[in-house]
Amino acid sequence: MHRDLIGFVASPVYSGEATPFFMALKLDIINTALRMVGSYHLDRLDDGSSTYEITSAAFDQAFLEVFGDNIFGYNKKRSKLTGTEILNDDDFSFSFTIPSDLNIYIKAVNGEGCIITDYYTEGATLLCNYPTLTVYYAYIPTDLATLPAYLNKLICLHMAQSIALELSGSENRSTDLQRQYIRALSRARVLSARQGPAQEYISDSTSKFITARRMYGKV
Repeated sequence: MHRDLIGFVASPVYSGEATPFFMALKLDIINTALRMVGSYHLDRLDDGSSTYEITSAAFDQAFLEVFGDNIFGYNKKRSKLTGTEILNDDDFSFSFTIPSDLNIYIKAVNGEGCIITDYYTEGATLLCNYPTLTVYYAYIPTDLATLPAYLNKLICLHMAQSIALELSGSENRSTDLQRQYIRALSRARVLSARQGPAQEYISDSTSKFITARRMYGKV
């Protein structure tokens, strides 16, 4: 018995830390996207222009969709959890607090290194019969400084293809940028796959984990 933790956390707004360095990187990404659509660049953020409002919203959406719907080596992590013993429960013996930044569940491994399949979730709590777990998952990153170049380009292209028609009025440019984004996404998955070995998943071909892997293009 289990319920998959796919998209468990999904913030409606990308929430990077608003430090001067972060804001400078955000401005650079926005201006790169604007150059792609043939629009003028911004000298500063929050300048009150309609262009800023459009691109700022596109920036947030790009992070949420690129990292919310995909798993790259960059946005994978693991968390070791210690369970709390449950009394008077006929099904499960331990409860765990699900990591608050979990966006796409990959797998959970017990203390003996075995992938668990017998678990259940209630709200932000995972229930199972093992005292310790290591949960592998994907999250939506907030640190622009360490963003690899190929993912930086992917974010810029996602932004550009989403704002091209509104800012340039050109359907051809919009279509071309959409195609570039699809190619860049495929390349990002390939480059990410080269960073480490493939993830191990339970072998049951009917498992929702396998379905999720195919759905989200895990690499």
